[in-house]
Amino acid sequence: MRRIVQHLFLVASLSLLVGCPKLGDGGGAPDVQGTWTSAFSGSAVPLTAAIIAGGPGFIYSADGNLYAVTGLQSSNPLAGQMLHLDQPPGVQACAMGAVCTDRFALYGTGYQDLLVLSARASPGLPEIPDPNGPQLLSFDLTRTQPYSGPLITPGGPFPASSTQWQGYYLPSGLAVVLDVKAGGAFTGTDAPGCALSGGIQQVSAPIVSGGIASDVNLFRITLNGALGFESGKCGVDLTGVGYLSFTGTGPFKGVPGTYFYLGVYNPDAFGEVLQVDFDTGYMAVFKVQ
Repeated sequence: MRRIVQHLFLVASLSLLVGCPKLGDGGGAPDVQGTWTSAFSGSAVPLTAAIIAGGPGFIYSADGNLYAVTGLQSSNPLAGQMLHLDQPPGVQACAMGAVCTDRFALYGTGYQDLLVLSARASPGLPEIPDPNGPQLLSFDLTRTQPYSGPLITPGGPFPASSTQWQGYYLPSGLAVVLDVKAGGAFTGTDAPGCALSGGIQQVSAPIVSGGIASDVNLFRITLNGALGFESGKCGVDLTGVGYLSFTGTGPFKGVPGTYFYLGVYNPDAFGEVLQVDFDTGYMAVFKVQ
């Protein structure tokens, strides 16, 4: 009888272990780098996210809200910062903390393919208290693989040859066109009339297997010359993250193809001294094939 009870206890314990997410990779540190999906607790609006360890990163909700993310490292406990950004046409976040809080401290725990996060809002600037009081958001980011095709020719650049990408800012639908050279340098124009330039650099996997870093579906973005929402002038330099996907959205929703998404923001957004246009950000989608 005693042996039967021990056996049942062992089976129950193993069942519980199977149902639990693995902390980090094989019990070690989590890998925050990658593309993710989620929804804020209590909301049915989907979130998509792309994060490079240490920053930059972004979280974008399907209702048009864009958040810049920085500081998340592949170690527990997770800690970083998040900022709700302004977007065109006049999607006002909470500039300078005057109406609501737009700055959040991120914290949580990372697992192998899951980031359990909470975001506690800062109370606004000391001289401008937040009339809404502290805000707390919680969400679990689940790793996703939106693209399974070849990222680059082995040993070659991304993209492999010069090409033109037609796209749109989200959620506004304002057009943006990039002429991308082999290797990722680009120039372009957008509907607000700004002349754009910048670059796309593929990120290598943080874990090296057999001495060779794998290519991952994650790209570091610089986008210079964008329209600033406070100043109303072109010339704001932005940084961010991009990734490839087989799923289109906005004007491309339901259209088969390969798409490149990017989320960019002003690197001054997390500075001690807030500059003009600090909370300018753009989410965009391009059809690349």
